[in-house]
Amino acid sequence: DLANYYAHLARQLDRMQGASFEPVRVTLAIPGWIPPLSSAANVVLSVLAAGSAAILVPAPRSERTAAILARVLWATDLPSNLVQLAANDHQRLSEDQFTRELIVDERIERVLMQGQYETAAHFLQWRADLPLMGASGGKSSAIVTPAADYDLAARDIAESVIGAGGQDPLRPSVVMLVGAA
Repeated sequence: DLANYYAHLARQLDRMQGASFEPVRVTLAIPGWIPPLSSAANVVLSVLAAGSAAILVPAPRSERTAAILARVLWATDLPSNLVQLAANDHQRLSEDQFTRELIVDERIERVLMQGQYETAAHFLQWRADLPLMGASGGKSSAIVTPAADYDLAARDIAESVIGAGGQDPLRPSVVMLVGAA
């Protein structure tokens, strides 16, 4: 769905009056770790749709998921050099050192990230001139089926609304009711 969505948006770029298409060559795509697959797909596919090559920099908790996504993309008709996976040898470099090496590299023209504001501010301390676009906060969903425990579902949904304001990625912020539910 994300691939189709971003392909649709990319085709719409030509129709925007007064806009000119000026892609950058290389963008760091830094997904959040919750949810690992859709987060990685979101940043990589949006970078590709914007006409840039993507270097996927996964969080340590989601490296395997990012590797599988990269393999899926390499198996498509895309040129193989459009998506690269940045893998860190954690015994040689800390995550902070590894990310800094990527951020300060002048070949990187943009960063698209999902994560905390503090992380983005940290990146800009390393390289203040780097265009950085980011998203923070989580959007998870709850699906309530007719077979669900309605009391438990209602409690979880209420806790999400009241306790986390829909911003805790482990809590649902969207509720889908199926059938009689």
